Amino acid sequence: MIKMNTVIGLMALLLWCSTIHAQQNVYINQVGYQTDQVKKVLTNYQAEKFEVIDVNSGTVAYQGVFELRTTDDECSGMTIYEGDFSELKASGEYLIRVQSPLNSGITSYVFPINNNVYTDVLNKANKALFLQRCGMPIEEKYAGLYARKTCHTDDCYYHPNCELEGQKNMIGGWHDAGDYGKYTAPGSVTIGLLYTSYELNKAQWQSDKWNTPESGNGIPDILDEIRYELEWLFKMQRADGAVYEKVHTKDYVQFIMPSEGDVPQFIYEVSSTATADFAAIMAQSARIYQEVDEAFAQRCKAAAIKSYSYLEKHPEVFPEGGFKNPADTKAGGYSDAYDKDERIWAAAELYLATGKKKYLKDFNELNKIFNSQFSEAGWINPSALGFYSLLLADDKHLNNIQAELKEGLKSYLDHHLEIAKKDGFGIGMQANDYTWGSNGTVLFKAINFIMADYVMNDKESGVLASRHLDYILGQNPNDICYVTGVGSRRILHLHHAPSVADLVSEPIPGIMTGGPNKYRNDAALKAIFSEDTPPARVFIDNLESYSSNENTIYTNAALQLVATYLNGR
Repeated sequence: MIKMNTVIGLMALLLWCSTIHAQQNVYINQVGYQTDQVKKVLTNYQAEKFEVIDVNSGTVAYQGVFELRTTDDECSGMTIYEGDFSELKASGEYLIRVQSPLNSGITSYVFPINNNVYTDVLNKANKALFLQRCGMPIEEKYAGLYARKTCHTDDCYYHPNCELEGQKNMIGGWHDAGDYGKYTAPGSVTIGLLYTSYELNKAQWQSDKWNTPESGNGIPDILDEIRYELEWLFKMQRADGAVYEKVHTKDYVQFIMPSEGDVPQFIYEVSSTATADFAAIMAQSARIYQEVDEAFAQRCKAAAIKSYSYLEKHPEVFPEGGFKNPADTKAGGYSDAYDKDERIWAAAELYLATGKKKYLKDFNELNKIFNSQFSEAGWINPSALGFYSLLLADDKHLNNIQAELKEGLKSYLDHHLEIAKKDGFGIGMQANDYTWGSNGTVLFKAINFIMADYVMNDKESGVLASRHLDYILGQNPNDICYVTGVGSRRILHLHHAPSVADLVSEPIPGIMTGGPNKYRNDAALKAIFSEDTPPARVFIDNLESYSSNENTIYTNAALQLVATYLNGR
């Protein structure tokens, strides 16, 4: 997030309040629906019937009825009516007209139905990751309007908590979010999610034509993009195998381009969570890159083994109590005092990369804590990433573990199916899930459903995953597509420094914003919402709302994974 000094205008507040509290809406996936996808329309009207209109011919393509889904929905506070038009499979452009005794004839936004409806989202999300690159010129021939100068080429200072003096070249990697910090844990989790997508959808990730500097080299551009981050991560490893937590300024920068400001950046102390995440992702990289660059794969494996060896010698959490910003630093807090989830991911990946039973033994010992139970695969708990890799492995030694993981996945799915049945928007979110980064939580849950669909052929879980993507792309209580550059009513005022400072009218396309946050962790949210506001409504498309309207690379990776899996199905 970015430090802010501007004041929110009263008129903007009144307009937003009147919109979210008075407007009645027709909720759809604004990006569209796959041909064979379950297709729902929701409204908070007291609605009876609806028509799906072919906008090119003006004819009625489908007629359906609404049924009451829920009253006084816990997360949105709404009464929701639901219609189903899954039978409509013809490709085309459509809108939905609602028939209601209160106000008939209200229509939805126009949306498409086709076999590859998420292709545009994916193309933009893939390029958005490239546009997060640090330390190189983002040339116009690759970035168009979003071209910018080279940034952050000065050496970084060791923060005193590193117990080192001097400077080090830390050029490279991805900016993590709306500001210009770079972190080991979020970067590793981002790659882990992209690798999971690569393994699930390898045929869809073979393009070498993303129009990036590496395009045309014979290697899938997704792997080239990942390697740009990996080359930076190598710099974060200390000679003994321990890994530094982050590179960042001491305070948040203003809304400036990354090449401006001349603000010194610092390297912060090593941590057990960063070291374990690094070991995991380097081991996974060794396995993935073995097919395309054996020398690079061996380099990744050696780095992974070195960091894991350091963890074996230091079984405690370090620094004591987990990494926390020192007193002189306000920027970039990914504090984490528990490292067993990172360590179990590392053990899983080291086993798969080396075949050595000692790593499998470590995994089994740690799994006594986790008991093969799934959680959402975010930076705070990446254990599911290790579970995914083991589930996808072709290894007879894993038969028992895979059976246990499938039981854990089935338990997770059953629990969330019950939640989704009660939720007004049909997703597995409860009131307490709407915290900072809730959109990431929505998609991390969807990834677990995708895994159940993939490894257990559980089609109900695939349907539930698609409902979660519907939510992100417009079928939510705020009636907004949470991804920039797509959808009829989309994010326009993202808390993202280069998107604000470049003076282009819209933010960089293909970026998913953070989402509703019941805790109102910034002044923009507190100025509009109260503690009594339904949690799924606590969102504003305002550049000042860093706790609801900022992006991260790892939540965007979740968007890439879910959209890739569902595209063409």
